[in-house]
Amino acid sequence: MTNNIEGKVVVITGASSGLGESTARLLSAQGASVVLGARRMDRLQSLAIALTQSGSVVRRASSADVQTLGRLGARLVEEHHSLDRTRFLATRKGMANDYASFLRSQLDDPETVIFVAEDNAKVIGYAWAEIEGPDYMALRGPAGVLHDVIVDPEYRGRGVGRLLIEATLSYLNSQGAPRVVLSTAERNLPAQRLFERFGFRKTMIEMTRDFDSPTLTESCSEGV
Repeated sequence: MTNNIEGKVVVITGASSGLGESTARLLSAQGASVVLGARRMDRLQSLAIALTQSGSVVRRASSADVQTLGRLGARLVEEHHSLDRTRFLATRKGMANDYASFLRSQLDDPETVIFVAEDNAKVIGYAWAEIEGPDYMALRGPAGVLHDVIVDPEYRGRGVGRLLIEATLSYLNSQGAPRVVLSTAERNLPAQRLFERFGFRKTMIEMTRDFDSPTLTESCSEGV
């Protein structure tokens, strides 16, 4: 059953004790990336610490993670702003706390999932997604929506983002989502290449017109 398990992502529920815990330890030792789920968050944290001694592990986020999530969320805002300073929010004092407060509010939402990646018991990245019904503004049916994926810059290039995306896609699929959609900054080419490796394709293009920029109305009449 465990042949060729190295490099695979395995979702394990009931991982805080018994057969679930034993399975998590076995598969992690054989090179699998394990996604842990359980009701006993204290025991789940202990298991995650033990497993991360040999590499990164992905698990569901808990309230104990929210301050780190807020810091990473503020980093996400900062990086997007650097790509387009008129389109994306700028960071400000208190942004990390506000982001932490918001993500804390999402933890108990049954339609939402937040995964964190740990390395040696340190949270180094997260992914936030939710299941939504039909969206007539986006002209789409029900879908899983991947809102955030970010990895601490110090740990990038080690496959942590891949683990978070794999865990999120596996979860959304298990919950019956018929598709997953996401948005990326137009200039964030590395993220786009990563998502394409997971089978994402371009389906919508957001266009922004800033009213304080020079108007091109006179020269751009095509399509009017």
